[in-house]
Formats: sequence, structure tokens, C-alpha cells
Amino acid sequence: MRIYLVFIFLFFSKFIWASEAADTINNELSICVEPLSILPMYSGTSVRGGIEYKLKENWSMYNELGYYINYFKEISYPKNVKGYTTKIELKNYRGDGIRNSGRYFSLELFLKHQNYLATDSIGIGKIKYGQVYSVSKNVGALTFKFGRLKVYKFGLVIDSYIGVGIRLKKTNNGLTETENENMISSADYGPNKFTNRAGNFIYPNFSLGFRIGYRIK
Repeated sequence: MRIYLVFIFLFFSKFIWASEAADTINNELSICVEPLSILPMYSGTSVRGGIEYKLKENWSMYNELGYYINYFKEISYPKNVKGYTTKIELKNYRGDGIRNSGRYFSLELFLKHQNYLATDSIGIGKIKYGQVYSVSKNVGALTFKFGRLKVYKFGLVIDSYIGVGIRLKKTNNGLTETENENMISSADYGPNKFTNRAGNFIYPNFSLGFRIGYRIK
């Protein structure tokens, strides 16, 4: 996980502050994918792709759909993941009002529905045991983002971004109330409690990543 974060930070730093050369090509229509979503994460592996299209002047809309897969069966956690994600993002480019490329501000709405099987250790008094159980969650996040979309002459699009917002999550699981309260933290700061515990939660939301795509028009 730390390696992924370092990679994202280095990539973001390189492209967000790079030269202006690739900001002069207009982007009226492009398709993009999020390559990091395919990596095995605590919340599962997904394939995500979207389309960005110009609305008017320096305003664009980005729509994305994603689907959870079970490609890395040996190393991925959790198991038997099913579900989808969707994003709607309104972008305002800070250029000359004509070209929809370069630096931008945006507001993004993210929605996710997910079902999977989790395995955790439960500790009730002196009794400890492992439990396999189902988890179902619905997530919504509203994020204010700053980014930079670069378009190259041969059609390559790279969109790097950073953002902060609010995240709402409702989680149900197959544990009893007592088991849910006595879940033992796993290694690496106990992400299992954060991802699998039942309840309604409100968190700050942080976004850092990039998209790769192709300019159609």
C-alpha cells in the first residue's frame, strides 16, 4: 500500500507541475481509464472507465462507470467481490476559456455499491476465533478537486488530480452485534475495522490519482 501511495505522489508531482506544452491542445471529447483501480486493494479490485466531454467554453463533464472483478484471487482481499462504482465530475478549466485542457478545479460525486466475503479474527474475553462473513456497503462521496489534464499530439491524455471532501458509508455485515464490536485489528493499522465493521460512518475523503486516455476530438 505504501508503495502505491509513493508512486501516485511522484506521478502527480511530475505531471501537475510540468511544462505548459501539452496544455495548448483542446480536449472536447476523450475516453479515460483509471489504471490504479486494477491493483489489489483492501476494498477490492475494479475496472473503471469514463468519458469526458465539453459542455461550453471552459466547462466539461466527466462520467465514469466501474465494475468489481476477482482477478487477483490469490492475493486480493476481500474475496468474491461484486458491485459497481460511478462518478460524475463537473470540471472548470483555468485557461483562456477556449481550450478544455490544462489546470482545472472540479466537483466530483462518487457512488459505490459492494458485496464481498471477509475473514477476520474475533476476540470475546479469552475466546478468539476466525470468522468468515458477508459484507455489504454503500458509499457516497463529494470531493472538491484540483488537477491538470495534458493532451499530447498523438492523442494521449493524462489527467492527474488531488482532492478533499466528505465520505458517507453505510455497512452491513453477517456478524452478530457482539462480534462486530470485538473484531481484532489486522496488521498494517487495522484496515479491516475501517472497511468491514457494520454501521453508518462519516469520514473526510481524500483523492489522489491519475487517469490515462485518448483524445477523440
